Formats: sequence, C-alpha cells, structure tokens
Amino acid sequence: MQHSIKTAVSLPEDLMKRVEKLRASVGINRSQFFLKALQTYIDEFPESGEKKVASLYKQIQETDKKILGQFGQHSYKNLPPYREEE
Repeated sequence: MQHSIKTAVSLPEDLMKRVEKLRASVGINRSQFFLKALQTYIDEFPESGEKKVASLYKQIQETDKKILGQFGQHSYKNLPPYREEE
C-alpha cells in the first residue's frame, strides 16, 4: 500500500456544499472524492497545457517571421557604408 499524506485545505463554504452533495450521490467519502478529482485534473492538465503552450509558441514563431520579413530590408547589412563627415 502506498504511503498517504494528510493535508488540510480551506475551501469556500458553497464549494464544500457542492462537494458534499456530489460525493454523497456517488457514494464515496471525502478522501476518495478529492483523490479522484485531483487525479483526474492532473492526468488531463499536462496534455491540454502542453498543447496550449505549443500553439502559443507556433503563433510567436509565425509572428516573428512576419516581423523579420517586414524589417529585413532595413537591416544594417542593407545600409550604405558609414562615412564620417569632415
């Protein structure tokens, strides 16, 4: 059996009432309810989070390419040689 750690969490009263109603209708105790809820959240979060991050980076990359294309013609490589005025 895996070692368990007890923890105390403060929840808003209205949320706790919803938890109690739902867990009672399912027929599980609080520990089982919160364990299942956390497992579900953790199992689903990374995948959706990684997809959002990947999508965001793709958008940034596309924006960078557009900006580079717009300002590439103004690059220092395209400027005439610098000459000091006498």
